[in-house]
Amino acid sequence: MDRVRTRRTPLLIATLATLSALTAGTLSPATAAPAPPAPTTEALRPVSPPPASNSVSTAPVTADGDGIETARTSRPVAPGMTLTSYDRLEADKWLRVDTLSVELDGHGAGVDHLSSATVTGRDTVTALAAAHDPGPRRRTVAAVNGDFFDLNRTGAPLGPGIRHGAPTHSPAPGSHRAVGIGPGGAGRVLGLYFDGTLTLPSGQGPLTAYNAARVPADGVGAYTPAWGGAD
Repeated sequence: MDRVRTRRTPLLIATLATLSALTAGTLSPATAAPAPPAPTTEALRPVSPPPASNSVSTAPVTADGDGIETARTSRPVAPGMTLTSYDRLEADKWLRVDTLSVELDGHGAGVDHLSSATVTGRDTVTALAAAHDPGPRRRTVAAVNGDFFDLNRTGAPLGPGIRHGAPTHSPAPGSHRAVGIGPGGAGRVLGLYFDGTLTLPSGQGPLTAYNAARVPADGVGAYTPAWGGAD
């Protein structure tokens, strides 16, 4: 079968299956699962954090065989979120490390899929976070770049994307690894694969890519207006 790419199709004529992941959700107190250990992300800087307060805690200087850690501080930046920062001096470099710990217990902090309006739209993480709508009476506190991209070509993410339980795009070949956050705040690293069915007047056939940066060899990809204008 020849490689086919159908772009900017008003309607996706396909049945999507097998592209799923745990997504962040809000649980009621009656059904909330026990809170898991708080996940951490290195080098994650909050967006417009509140000023330091009396709740800041500090730790003494520590040393190990590789270097010396100094000036460790920890402070809350939002309900359920704690920012820990420290400096580390090693033989060949000086490091500044920021770690954000988040309690994903379903009652406060949540996780969203952050992206531009289209799969191929490009912008900085700071700009995307500033434009993100977290919902009524909520604000975006932190954002992190969580993928590799098809640079110098389409600009699309190479890994899979899922928002509100529905796929935004399938992974490029060989880029199926992802991080998922599910009900109860349980996080995991997992592999996401795409399997679809293309329905045509002549019958059905396999659909191997959906708004993807790259279509598998001898495969068929479907593209909707959500893909954007990249060729």
